[in-house]
Amino acid sequence: MTTTPKPSVSSIHIERQTLIDVFEDNHSLYQHIAFNICKNTQDAEDALQDAAVNLLTRKLPTGKVNIVQWVARVVTNAALDLLRHKGRRPTAELTEPHESTPAFDSFSTELRDALQQLDSEHRTAIELMDILGLSVVETAWLLNLPVGTVKSRRKRGKDYLQKLLNTNKNL
Repeated sequence: MTTTPKPSVSSIHIERQTLIDVFEDNHSLYQHIAFNICKNTQDAEDALQDAAVNLLTRKLPTGKVNIVQWVARVVTNAALDLLRHKGRRPTAELTEPHESTPAFDSFSTELRDALQQLDSEHRTAIELMDILGLSVVETAWLLNLPVGTVKSRRKRGKDYLQKLLNTNKNL
């Protein structure tokens, strides 16, 4: 009996339907990535739609690739393209409250509030690695940053987060 690999597993031959399935199965991850870049729900949804169109119309990856990561990169590029097209860059402040995702639902209000106080660079590193479970290499690739930069952003963000939480306990 042979088993077929899950879409998230590396694959040599990728079909377009597999990309669509991965996109749908990991929609909350991709929505989170787009929101962190765009900083508002409307632009994030537009970026996701652009990414979906790109998945349907662009050349498929060849060789051995992690499909979930590759689709995440397509989403990241679509969000950045949308910001460039609008003539603005992402800002450190959120313009809307973070939408709830299953990974965040189990957090206390105190922790969610503290996460929102971090600047976007530190918050994104923590969210991708500690909440969504990506490795430092995956996070670096996704954000198009050196591994060392991702490690330092995560460390500094966690340090600041700990200070925020300790300060709130002392009040």
